[in-house]
Amino acid sequence: MCISKKYNIVFEKKDFWYNEAVLLKKIPDYKNILAIKKNYSLKNGKLYNKKKIADSIEIYCLINPQTMYVSKIRNGTPIEQIINVEDHPQPSMYNVQYHNNGDILFKYLNKESFLANGNGYLKIYHYGVWDGKNQKYVEGSIKGEGEVKSNFKLGEWKYYNKEGRMDSIKIYSLEDSVDVRFPYCIFNKKEPCY
Repeated sequence: MCISKKYNIVFEKKDFWYNEAVLLKKIPDYKNILAIKKNYSLKNGKLYNKKKIADSIEIYCLINPQTMYVSKIRNGTPIEQIINVEDHPQPSMYNVQYHNNGDILFKYLNKESFLANGNGYLKIYHYGVWDGKNQKYVEGSIKGEGEVKSNFKLGEWKYYNKEGRMDSIKIYSLEDSVDVRFPYCIFNKKEPCY
């Protein structure tokens, strides 16, 4: 059982996931995302575990050896996502807050992107570089930016390398169904977030 001080909520369960594509060895107590996708599903905008709505659960997902997503789920809907990056100070420098009315706030250090009811312009960033001794850091450059409609990427999205130079442009339609929310994005047929 885990208590979220921010939301004053007790989360009764934890589930541990990992991306088998980047982690070649099994991790005790962790389930690979391919197996997770057999047990979890999305129905009407809610996350289900088998046939029951996922509720009061914290999901710890090791995306790669340096990055872990911690998602807090209540009544099938994420309420918060924290992204922990190896060798970065805690609490995390990057998080996503989901509000009951559908608003989403993406926070990266002192930068924010706000999606009103899942709609707006989203900027995502490469993770910063920390010196490991104090709070001095070099902010990460922009990684991608574009329009979001009903939580899905839409229209022209620009992607940048770590040096800040544009390296690609992609065009999305709603039929592409590229959800920007975790854990929903693991079910994206195009561009899953793992």
